[in-house]
Amino acid sequence: MLTAAAPVSYPVANGGFWHFVRLSWVAASLACAVAWMAWHVGLAPAQQGLLAAAAMMLLLGVDRRRPTPVGVRLQWTGDQWRLDGQEQAWRVRVGLDLGPWMLVKATSASPVSTRWLPLSAGDAPAAWSRLRQALYVAPGAGSGGSGELPAGAAP
Repeated sequence: MLTAAAPVSYPVANGGFWHFVRLSWVAASLACAVAWMAWHVGLAPAQQGLLAAAAMMLLLGVDRRRPTPVGVRLQWTGDQWRLDGQEQAWRVRVGLDLGPWMLVKATSASPVSTRWLPLSAGDAPAAWSRLRQALYVAPGAGSGGSGELPAGAAP
């Protein structure tokens, strides 16, 4: 059983790739909704596809949001989680763990705010095992604070 998690600071994966992935999910959902509505009103399949593609391209062309700013870090101080060096504490939970890549949900209490943070082993390989240990062992983190890493997971 793991009992303590050492302090660790880890960069949040940022850049065009993760922004593209998030935007693609939204665009694909929009395209499906538009295609369904076009089918529901009785348009021909070619028209349905054309409308869905146009909606998706419009979203991709209009998007002006930027990826997470470079330099944002998730930090475990030994007793609380911090994001980007802020003094306020964050509650952190693993949403998806694929081994070398994780999607982590960070929630602050005041003001109430939620951010989804993509974390990649390639961004700081030397600190990856300490980050994983902190995410699963630290109070208020991981999947219930059981003190155990998931089955088959190496720290």
